[in-house]
Amino acid sequence: MSHPTKRIVVKEGDIDEGIIPVVAWLNSFYTVCTYASCQGDQTVKDGSCLPYVTFVCGHTDDLMAIKKTVREAYAKLPTQERYKPGELPTVDGINLDTNFRTCGAGEVTSFHLWFTNQTALQIFIDHLRIKGKDHAVPNMEVS
Repeated sequence: MSHPTKRIVVKEGDIDEGIIPVVAWLNSFYTVCTYASCQGDQTVKDGSCLPYVTFVCGHTDDLMAIKKTVREAYAKLPTQERYKPGELPTVDGINLDTNFRTCGAGEVTSFHLWFTNQTALQIFIDHLRIKGKDHAVPNMEVS
């Protein structure tokens, strides 16, 4: 059944400036919605304040495109910037964690994209800019 539709902006939010390129890139996918993020705090040394974005994704094609980009960027990381096995949850050797929770009438799968530190975040953002032909990424630097 086809109904008339109109595209609207549903939500705005205050986003840490250092993570905006990643949030904007993820939200450029039609079925992705980000709902939590942090640019991290390099002064916290125990790993409790790493850069991350949490999102939901409604279509496998979008998720596979995201995972492909994450893998490509991960391959560019210097070895010392990569997670060690068992250090943090990973899927397919990348810094993408899957969470399942009950929400209302069903279950929601959310994804948590982690970065080892500010260097890893900047490498990822730079990779997105190089791939810019696929998805728009704001021209912002991580501070």
